[in-house]
Order: sequence, then C-alpha cells, then structure tokens
Amino acid sequence: MFSIDTAQAQEHGLLWKYETGSYCVNSVSISQGGEYIAAGSLQGYVYLFGLSWMISPLIEDAKKAISENERYNVKKAEELLSKAESEFNARNYEAAYSYVLKAKSLALDIDQDGVTNEEDFAPTIKNIYIYTFAFALLVLAALTTVSLCVRRRMTKKRLEREMISEKETKEKAKPEIEVDLSEKNI
Repeated sequence: MFSIDTAQAQEHGLLWKYETGSYCVNSVSISQGGEYIAAGSLQGYVYLFGLSWMISPLIEDAKKAISENERYNVKKAEELLSKAESEFNARNYEAAYSYVLKAKSLALDIDQDGVTNEEDFAPTIKNIYIYTFAFALLVLAALTTVSLCVRRRMTKKRLEREMISEKETKEKAKPEIEVDLSEKNI
C-alpha cells in the first residue's frame, strides 16, 4: 500500500506500530469519530496515527493565510486559529480541525461571500449587498422611465383635448349670419 519509515511516522503523529510478521496488510481504516487512522504496509506493519499529523500543517497554512491577508480585518480568523491551537494542545483534534478550517476560510474570504479576497472587488462587503443595491438602482431607473412616459402621454392627451375644446369654442363663437359690410354693397 505505502512505505513509511519510523522517523516519518513519528513526525506525522504515529501512536503505535504493530508488526504482522510476513503478512502484508493492504488496508486503511478510520475510527468512527475520525480521530485515528490505521494503515497497513507492504513491509508487514500496521500503523496507527492520530489526527495531529493532519492538523499541524493546516494550522501552519491558516497562519500563512492570516498573515497574507492582514490588510483586511482578520481578527475573527485569529480568534478561531487561537481556539484551534488550544483544542489541538488539549488533544481535541475534531474541534481543532473544525476551528482551523474556519479560520483559514475566513482569512481567505473575509466577507464569506464565496469570492476570495484577491478576486473580490470589495472584499469587506458581501457581494449580495452590492448586487442588491445595483438592482434597486436599475428598478428605480425603470420606474422613473415609466413614470416619465406616462406623464408625457397624459400631457399630450390633455393638450389634444384643450386644442379640440378651443376649436369647438371658436366654431361656436362664429356668427350664423355673415353680413358683408364692404363699400360695394352700401
């Protein structure tokens, strides 16, 4: 399955090593809570590891992510990393694992909107707020346009009515009999 020497195993949280004799054990098992991993090898050994081998590099990755993103407010990520380290030192590996993942995630995406700080045009503001504001402006512009069109149409109709009314008034004001008062007839 894999080859591992004792020095490597010690570095990665080896809890114990069992010799199976000449038998090759080609399997990997994880405890129900996920705290331990047992792995066989082609050299006739079974190894038992604790989660510490996996969490130590994650803590270092989280520290690096936090230091690279210090220009943002990473206080919450630092608090989570501190909790992860405390839980790790208390050998509560599940909690440490959970905290360290949250700390790294928060450091890389400070507003937790799914876009990393480096790719986010406004990393400290959730993008949903920006999109909602833009959408509201678009709706406002559309409503203003509709309102202006309706007002223009109503003004046009009013002017047409006034013109028709003025025309009718002029026609009613005309005398029914026209008298020619020119000098020829007199």
